[in-house]
Amino acid sequence: MSTVLTLKKLRIAVVGAGVIGLSAALHITEKFPDMVQVHLIADKFTPDTASDLTGMILWPFDLSEELKESERDSGESEYQENMKKWTRETFAKFHSIYRSEVNAEIQICLRTGYLTCYEDAHDPWWKECVFGFRRVNPKSTEAITANAPPACTELWAFTTYIVDCSNYMRWMMKEFLTNCGTIIKRKIESLNELSTYDIVVNCTGMRAGNLVEEHDMKPCRGQGLLVKAPWISAFIVDEIGLDLTYIIPRADTVVLGGTAEIGNASEEPDSSTTQGILERCFKLNPSLRKAQILGGWSGLRPLRSRVRLDTETGPTGSVVIHCYGHGGQGVVLSWGCAKDIGDIVQKQYRKQANL
Repeated sequence: MSTVLTLKKLRIAVVGAGVIGLSAALHITEKFPDMVQVHLIADKFTPDTASDLTGMILWPFDLSEELKESERDSGESEYQENMKKWTRETFAKFHSIYRSEVNAEIQICLRTGYLTCYEDAHDPWWKECVFGFRRVNPKSTEAITANAPPACTELWAFTTYIVDCSNYMRWMMKEFLTNCGTIIKRKIESLNELSTYDIVVNCTGMRAGNLVEEHDMKPCRGQGLLVKAPWISAFIVDEIGLDLTYIIPRADTVVLGGTAEIGNASEEPDSSTTQGILERCFKLNPSLRKAQILGGWSGLRPLRSRVRLDTETGPTGSVVIHCYGHGGQGVVLSWGCAKDIGDIVQKQYRKQANL
């Protein structure tokens, strides 16, 4: 008679239910359904997270000028390669979702649009992720029709995914619960409170600095508007340093923005900022003056000079995985980071099983 060894499931706490935490929790339950018991712990869940507010265009960008400077000095680094890998893996996930029947629920759409440039630059590495990347002369009829700012040196045109994050987060939560994940509404004051878990995944975003020794996190305030403008079909992003203006058409609404206010921790919408966004967007597309304003939002991006994704040993011997500091790139990096977290979980399971 043979004996079948039944291994104890790993007890995993994922702390933080924004797009990073929820992606990690969902990926773990999808990849290891018989190996883990996952608790998603947060004081806020969709639709009340900062991630739900995002009118996301899937396009890799970095709000940290400090990091850009360090990259110029150090050249290609392991960190840069990780950022590229995480981005490619996230795009691969969205390719899969877009082609599936579940997209009728999520409503990810493909849009073509423009990114303005104000200096000569090589083609970006991420052109391989988007579709149909090309350069557009700012004096061309196409650029004039797009209301390209007169000062820009060229436009980068490409097609990419536009994600209504409120729909996307709701779908991920439904899938997580279907996979027997558990949600616990609770504000964690210390990771030591989770000593009974085998693995703790810290995806707390702006709250990370309250839970670990962290000196590199800064809030980066974002504010935007949602309008009804069904005649808008092309996105445009006009970025000069940290001054950011964008018009992003989703499936049935248009997102107008934005701001990137590093160090501003206020989450309250500001009326003067709203007016400034409207005026900048009207300049890019005067027809928006006739758009119906549906509402506004503001939130904080958890900005760090480098995304943190590493492990350490907790006080009781548990494995703590830190994954935070994604700035405005949470959605763009989410599935790539989730896969790396999943690899760490698998290694820990094998270690426990002596495999």
